[in-house]
Amino acid sequence: MFAISTRTEDRRFLRHGIAALAFAAIFMLAGCAEDDEATFPAQGPLEIIGNYSDNFGGTQQVTQTEWNDGFGIFHINSYSNASDFLVAQNDANNSFNPNKYSRFTWTTFLTSLYYCQSPFDAENFAVAFTATAPDATDPANAGCGLPDNNFSWTRLTPQ
Repeated sequence: MFAISTRTEDRRFLRHGIAALAFAAIFMLAGCAEDDEATFPAQGPLEIIGNYSDNFGGTQQVTQTEWNDGFGIFHINSYSNASDFLVAQNDANNSFNPNKYSRFTWTTFLTSLYYCQSPFDAENFAVAFTATAPDATDPANAGCGLPDNNFSWTRLTPQ
Protein backbone atom coordinates (compact mmCIF):
# COMPACT_ATOMS: atom_id res chain seq x y z
CA MET A 1 0.00 0.00 0.00
CA PHE A 2 1.23 3.51 -0.83
CA ALA A 3 1.17 6.07 1.99
CA ILE A 4 1.65 9.81 1.63
CA SER A 5 4.08 11.27 4.12
CA THR A 6 3.09 14.31 6.13
CA ARG A 7 6.65 15.13 7.15
CA THR A 8 7.71 18.53 5.82
CA GLU A 9 11.15 17.36 4.71
CA ASP A 10 9.63 14.43 2.79
CA ARG A 11 7.18 16.72 0.98
CA ARG A 12 9.96 19.22 0.24
CA PHE A 13 12.24 16.46 -1.08
CA LEU A 14 9.49 15.07 -3.27
CA ARG A 15 8.48 18.49 -4.58
CA HIS A 16 12.05 19.56 -5.33
CA GLY A 17 13.03 16.16 -6.69
CA ILE A 18 10.17 15.99 -9.16
CA ALA A 19 10.65 19.63 -10.18
CA ALA A 20 14.40 19.11 -10.65
CA LEU A 21 13.82 16.08 -12.86
CA ALA A 22 11.26 17.95 -14.94
CA PHE A 23 13.52 20.96 -15.41
CA ALA A 24 16.52 18.77 -16.22
CA ALA A 25 14.47 17.05 -18.92
CA ILE A 26 13.32 20.40 -20.33
CA PHE A 27 16.89 21.68 -20.28
CA MET A 28 18.17 18.63 -22.17
CA LEU A 29 15.30 18.53 -24.64
CA ALA A 30 15.75 22.19 -25.41
CA GLY A 31 19.26 21.32 -26.59
CA CYS A 32 20.66 24.25 -24.64
CA ALA A 33 24.03 25.31 -25.86
CA GLU A 34 26.50 26.98 -23.56
CA ASP A 35 24.80 30.38 -23.48
CA ASP A 36 21.20 29.40 -24.25
CA GLU A 37 18.47 29.76 -21.65
CA ALA A 38 16.12 27.04 -20.50
CA THR A 39 12.42 27.64 -20.82
CA PHE A 40 10.26 26.69 -17.84
CA PRO A 41 6.68 25.56 -18.21
CA ALA A 42 4.05 28.30 -17.88
CA GLN A 43 3.79 29.52 -14.30
CA GLY A 44 2.53 32.52 -12.42
CA PRO A 45 4.59 35.58 -11.54
CA LEU A 46 7.77 35.22 -9.53
CA GLU A 47 6.59 34.47 -6.00
CA ILE A 48 9.11 36.61 -4.12
CA ILE A 49 8.51 39.96 -5.82
CA GLY A 50 8.81 42.75 -3.29
CA ASN A 51 10.95 45.22 -1.36
CA TYR A 52 12.94 43.84 1.55
CA SER A 53 15.44 44.80 4.20
CA ASP A 54 18.11 42.20 4.91
CA ASN A 55 19.95 41.06 8.02
CA PHE A 56 23.10 42.90 6.89
CA GLY A 57 21.46 46.35 6.98
CA GLY A 58 20.84 46.51 3.25
CA THR A 59 17.80 46.64 1.04
CA GLN A 60 16.75 44.26 -1.71
CA GLN A 61 14.23 44.87 -4.47
CA VAL A 62 12.91 41.96 -6.51
CA THR A 63 10.73 42.55 -9.58
CA GLN A 64 9.59 40.20 -12.32
CA THR A 65 12.67 41.11 -14.37
CA GLU A 66 15.40 42.27 -11.94
CA TRP A 67 16.95 41.67 -8.52
CA ASN A 68 18.67 44.74 -7.03
CA ASP A 69 20.66 44.11 -3.85
CA GLY A 70 21.91 47.67 -3.46
CA PHE A 71 25.35 46.71 -4.82
CA GLY A 72 24.35 45.37 -8.19
CA ILE A 73 21.52 44.63 -10.57
CA PHE A 74 20.78 41.13 -11.82
CA HIS A 75 18.57 40.60 -14.90
CA ILE A 76 16.30 37.60 -14.37
CA ASN A 77 16.51 35.15 -17.26
CA SER A 78 14.49 32.26 -15.88
CA TYR A 79 12.88 31.14 -12.63
CA SER A 80 11.03 28.30 -10.99
CA ASN A 81 8.58 28.93 -8.17
CA ALA A 82 8.26 25.14 -7.77
CA SER A 83 12.00 24.74 -7.15
CA ASP A 84 12.53 28.13 -5.46
CA PHE A 85 15.33 29.48 -7.61
CA LEU A 86 16.08 31.87 -10.42
CA VAL A 87 18.98 32.51 -12.78
CA ALA A 88 19.99 36.06 -13.62
CA GLN A 89 22.72 37.76 -15.62
CA ASN A 90 24.80 40.21 -13.63
CA ASP A 91 24.50 43.72 -15.05
CA ALA A 92 27.39 44.99 -17.20
CA ASN A 93 27.88 47.89 -14.75
CA ASN A 94 28.08 45.76 -11.58
CA SER A 95 31.32 46.24 -9.66
CA PHE A 96 31.64 42.50 -9.10
CA ASN A 97 31.44 39.86 -11.83
CA PRO A 98 29.85 42.00 -14.57
CA ASN A 99 28.06 40.04 -17.31
CA LYS A 100 28.47 36.75 -15.42
CA TYR A 101 25.49 34.72 -14.17
CA SER A 102 24.06 34.17 -10.71
CA ARG A 103 21.68 31.63 -9.23
CA PHE A 104 19.42 32.89 -6.43
CA THR A 105 17.81 30.16 -4.34
CA TRP A 106 15.22 30.99 -1.68
CA THR A 107 13.61 29.14 1.18
CA THR A 108 11.34 29.77 4.13
CA PHE A 109 12.72 28.67 7.48
CA LEU A 110 10.91 29.24 10.80
CA THR A 111 8.59 31.75 9.06
CA SER A 112 11.49 33.83 7.66
CA LEU A 113 12.42 34.15 3.99
CA TYR A 114 16.10 33.52 3.15
CA TYR A 115 18.08 33.53 -0.08
CA CYS A 116 21.48 32.33 -1.19
CA GLN A 117 23.28 33.70 -4.25
CA SER A 118 25.48 30.85 -5.39
CA PRO A 119 27.13 30.81 -7.80
CA PHE A 120 27.50 34.54 -8.36
CA ASP A 121 30.18 34.32 -11.04
CA ALA A 122 29.11 31.59 -13.46
CA GLU A 123 30.56 31.91 -16.95
CA ASN A 124 27.22 31.26 -18.63
CA PHE A 125 23.55 30.55 -18.06
CA ALA A 126 23.94 26.76 -18.21
CA VAL A 127 26.55 26.71 -15.45
CA ALA A 128 24.34 28.81 -13.13
CA PHE A 129 21.20 26.85 -14.00
CA THR A 130 22.73 23.45 -13.31
CA ALA A 131 24.69 24.49 -10.21
CA THR A 132 24.24 22.43 -7.07
CA ALA A 133 21.53 23.91 -4.89
CA PRO A 134 22.71 25.27 -1.54
CA ASP A 135 21.85 23.42 1.68
CA ALA A 136 18.63 24.86 3.13
CA THR A 137 18.70 22.78 6.33
CA ASP A 138 19.67 25.72 8.58
CA PRO A 139 19.90 28.89 6.46
CA ALA A 140 20.25 31.15 9.50
CA ASN A 141 23.66 29.64 10.22
CA ALA A 142 25.11 27.87 7.18
CA GLY A 143 24.44 26.23 3.83
CA CYS A 144 25.34 28.99 1.37
CA GLY A 145 28.57 29.44 -0.55
CA LEU A 146 29.67 26.42 -2.53
CA PRO A 147 31.75 24.35 -2.32
CA ASP A 148 31.79 24.30 1.50
CA ASN A 149 28.41 25.91 2.35
CA ASN A 150 30.06 27.72 5.27
CA PHE A 151 28.03 30.93 5.07
CA SER A 152 24.59 31.78 6.35
CA TRP A 153 21.89 32.70 3.88
CA THR A 154 20.61 36.29 3.72
CA ARG A 155 17.35 36.81 5.63
CA LEU A 156 14.78 39.04 3.90
CA THR A 157 12.14 41.00 5.81
CA PRO A 158 9.34 42.61 3.77
CA GLN A 159 9.33 46.41 3.99
